[in-house]
Amino acid sequence: MKDLTKTYLGDNQKHEVLSFAFEDISQSGKGFVNVPDDILRLGEVVLCWPAVLSEASRDEVMVDDKVYELTSHGVEHLLGIHHE
Repeated sequence: MKDLTKTYLGDNQKHEVLSFAFEDISQSGKGFVNVPDDILRLGEVVLCWPAVLSEASRDEVMVDDKVYELTSHGVEHLLGIHHE
């Protein structure tokens, strides 16, 4: 996760989740909505497993619940929902 953060965000901060959109309009100009094979692919969501375990323990929740929370957060970013 540190390598991904440094490479794609240019920072050395800790991130529990990263989202990478597949939308590449540079070649087709259409983006992910008009994919050629009719399969909608929004992108990838990467979770930092040690952070998942640490946060689940800190928040006293099941690991599955923390995975769901962070995955949902990442998918929201892929859908264009961002926070400050």
